[in-house]
Amino acid sequence: MAIACNLVPYDSANVHAPMWVVFLCGFVFVLNGMMILLGHHPKVNELLAAILLTSMGSIAAWIALFAPSVGFSGGIPFLPDVLNISLARWGFGGGALVLYGFAAYAIRRLLKMPKEAG
Repeated sequence: MAIACNLVPYDSANVHAPMWVVFLCGFVFVLNGMMILLGHHPKVNELLAAILLTSMGSIAAWIALFAPSVGFSGGIPFLPDVLNISLARWGFGGGALVLYGFAAYAIRRLLKMPKEAG
């Protein structure tokens, strides 16, 4: 988050994602800590869970749709790189959809909570 907000020096040649993605990568750790500290408040916990899952889904969606192909490594041996990159993009895209689905579930739970909870 500090890099995305220009609070610490960094080499821009080492950053291969937009600053909003870099910010979200740090933000998910902050949200996890907030959820641990505030976990005994059900409404707050559901709201933070929805924000966390949406943030993680946005990171995965950016990787699936816009990340440079040179950033993908590994893969299934003996398959061409083009196919391995396509499989990776599909995997990240599917993961993003699952995370967005979990976020929608957290929002649904938040909206159905009784008023005295939290």
